[in-house]
Amino acid sequence: VRYLRKNVGPSDLVLVHPSLQEGFLLYAAMQGWTAKPVIYGDTGWPCCPRGRPAGLDISTPEKIRHDLDSKIPRDFRGRIWLFYTNRPLHWEYVRVEDSKLWQNYFWSRDCRPELYIRFANLGLTPMTCAGNSP
Repeated sequence: VRYLRKNVGPSDLVLVHPSLQEGFLLYAAMQGWTAKPVIYGDTGWPCCPRGRPAGLDISTPEKIRHDLDSKIPRDFRGRIWLFYTNRPLHWEYVRVEDSKLWQNYFWSRDCRPELYIRFANLGLTPMTCAGNSP
């Protein structure tokens, strides 16, 4: 969160995987960062979200695309930061690796990755979008 706070620009978007949402909110509050605009994904929950199904085979590539389509403006131009877990056991359990599908989704929207940043159990992929998607 400290890294994002230091590097996210005013017109950037931050896409946070739901498995990181509570921790992200906690550390953003502790650091006094309002973190706008932040978008929280709604797929790939490993366990126990209130009012949502979770666990095996709940997340699918189609649901992931629909979730992103509903949250990211089609004409978005600029940088989006994909923030997700990179714990292999998480992805083995839910059986669909949202982070890879997120990257593929944004590539299809004419977004290009910048330098991948790896933290302990966390991945951060900034992508720059030209906004020329169909």
